[in-house]
Amino acid sequence: MGRVVSEQRVALQFDTQLNQGLVRSAAARESGLDYDEFEARLQRLFTLVPFLQERMLRMQPKLLAALAAEPEQLAQRLVELKTLLPQADVAAIVAQRPSLLLDGEWERVPAGVAALAACYSEEEAGRLASAEPLLLVEDLEHVLQELGRLLPGQPPLQLLRQQPSLASKQGYGQPGPGGFAPPPGGGFGAPGGFGAPGGFGGQPGGGFGQPGGFGQAPFAGGPQQQPPPYHGGRDKQDDRMGGKSKHDPVLVVSRWIKARSPKEKLYLGIAGGVIALLLLWFVVEDHDTLFILSESVHFLGIGVLAWKLIKKRAAGGLSLRTQELTAAFLLVRLFCSFMMEYDIHTLLDAMTLAATGWVIFSLRGPLKESYQADLDVTNPLLVAAPCLLMAIIAHPSTRHFILFRILWAFCVYLEAVSVLPQLRMMQKAKVVEKFTAHYVFALGLSRFISCAHWILQILDGDKYLWQALGSGLWPIMVLVSEIVQTFILADFCFYYVKSYAEGTGVIHLPAGIVMLAAAQPQAATAPACRRPLSRAGRASRIAAQHRDGSAAEAAADAPVPAPQGRRQLLSAAAGAALLAASALQAPDAQAVIKGYEPMPMLEGKDYGKSRMTFSDYVQSPSGLQYYDIREGTGATPQQGQTCVVDWAGVTIGYYGRPFEARNKPKGSAFTGDDKDFFRFKLGDSSVIPAFNEAVAGMKVGGIRRIIVPVELGYPDNDFNKAGPKPSTFSGQRALGFVLGNKGMIDKTLLYDIELKKVT
Repeated sequence: MGRVVSEQRVALQFDTQLNQGLVRSAAARESGLDYDEFEARLQRLFTLVPFLQERMLRMQPKLLAALAAEPEQLAQRLVELKTLLPQADVAAIVAQRPSLLLDGEWERVPAGVAALAACYSEEEAGRLASAEPLLLVEDLEHVLQELGRLLPGQPPLQLLRQQPSLASKQGYGQPGPGGFAPPPGGGFGAPGGFGAPGGFGGQPGGGFGQPGGFGQAPFAGGPQQQPPPYHGGRDKQDDRMGGKSKHDPVLVVSRWIKARSPKEKLYLGIAGGVIALLLLWFVVEDHDTLFILSESVHFLGIGVLAWKLIKKRAAGGLSLRTQELTAAFLLVRLFCSFMMEYDIHTLLDAMTLAATGWVIFSLRGPLKESYQADLDVTNPLLVAAPCLLMAIIAHPSTRHFILFRILWAFCVYLEAVSVLPQLRMMQKAKVVEKFTAHYVFALGLSRFISCAHWILQILDGDKYLWQALGSGLWPIMVLVSEIVQTFILADFCFYYVKSYAEGTGVIHLPAGIVMLAAAQPQAATAPACRRPLSRAGRASRIAAQHRDGSAAEAAADAPVPAPQGRRQLLSAAAGAALLAASALQAPDAQAVIKGYEPMPMLEGKDYGKSRMTFSDYVQSPSGLQYYDIREGTGATPQQGQTCVVDWAGVTIGYYGRPFEARNKPKGSAFTGDDKDFFRFKLGDSSVIPAFNEAVAGMKVGGIRRIIVPVELGYPDNDFNKAGPKPSTFSGQRALGFVLGNKGMIDKTLLYDIELKKVT
């Protein structure tokens, strides 16, 4: 006997289908496309972002039309959002606020993530964003200030942690007409909510792009009224990095530079440096004043931090270790100034030390709760110890007491590497808050000015400098070290200028860039890894982007007679400590990989197909493509034997995102303990067919790169049914996003496999 379906359920299903049809029809008209073409785009949207389909009935047609315009771009932004907030429920965020993926709001997301990361742990930031996506697009500082005003005596951070919905209520907890309020005004998913009368984007306030809807005041239906101070985006008077026009010349130049090839960017950087040096050469008559200018810029950078702590009352993103190292070398240098040479530099050092002391006091005292100690993990003793050792070995040859000369050299070496903890902290955070960015940019500018002094001395034909350069390796190393220190922060300064041009308010760094600057890792030694990218195939060029740059190797010679003047002496000794600290970072340098840095999308007629061919690979009858990065010298495994391999995986067909780098391969130079390796029996069905076929033709010690089509990959596109499985949650999400898509995203994968041993 069949199941009886009530008339009410039939009527409800009919009403639902009718409403869906009406919403789709209205959205198609808003898009300007014919109905069939719009339906095709809408189906792609729901395939890529399936959880939006349930929200469709509560969307305004204009919003639905905007979302369906570029489904593939929305899918990419979903992945980027998960990269920014690995602990967040992305589906919940987008289901509550789908407009977050559109251009108008998306450009504000990195700033929102950075603000949350500055105040909360990664897990808490993800939970808050999942519960209240508004926090990703509104000024968190204003939200907290308003909470503090409305609820004096209550810690705003704790209030928001306990009740994230306070951020979306008009007046932050004082609901009223036109705001995110409970019924009758409505909220997300409630009567009068998104797309319904009185709710977000609903009538009578209008929908997305309509008067009174999203992007207008107020943020919801109901009577029009002036929004709270924090609504309507960032306060441009307080944020000099906000609201840039698309026609801004700096933004146009930034985008043009971004589109250049790496070689072109290198040439442009060199040309820009030369032009800046020439300008300094013509403008500055006494080049020794550049040292005063360098110290002044450093003082301004520290002053920015002190201002942030006074005004913002938040210490997120700042490294206490860097500030302690800065205070240490300033204190030593101030002591040496009184004992050896008292001049204008002494006053600048005293002012900078006072500002640094205020920053340290704030981080250890009133703002201790907002200091991110879990990210500031560099041991300052490991940075300072080699500086002291180097100072004992190489110090100025003046007539002063030996202890003063050693201390003088120590403060110079320590100054050169004091920024390393801050760089490591930024690497872990991946995004940099704007005031911290100002500070680090000031350090980079200060190093450039100091380096410019030496180069201008060469252009002027300084007799002492030429005499020093002829006295051994050390003077050359001084000049090289100055240049290296400048280039350590050059990449960051580029992203700083780019962020200023785009108006994001934060620096969103490609993963690995900070670590490369801080550690200067050695390049991979495999000959195949050093092939010119212009001669490599498309797949090789994409995989090559996971490699880090070469390191600069150098050794210090005996000290030479001291330069004439205190600041020349200080600059002459600066490079040695950088080299010593780089040696301390060597173990980490071997573990560098560029995380989730987006790679160029594959182009051409083969993009999106389940099989792509690459001319520089050998293709087997099954369709597996491979080439050997390194030929092995050991035994070849036989069927049934246990193979021990190290591996890395990349979703080559979808923006080249790594989903496994368990032992941090760097250009296929693998490292790791035996316990971390992947083991399987050759020929067993517990691994994907591509692994069996690839390893069967290898020898122990070899490294093979393979391109895996979908039919040789994971059964039913499920990595839980066969190995190798990504070892991290973020890796599983990255791979699962690609494999779980219903045919709209290419599922071709790239693996690097090193055969360790056969048993």
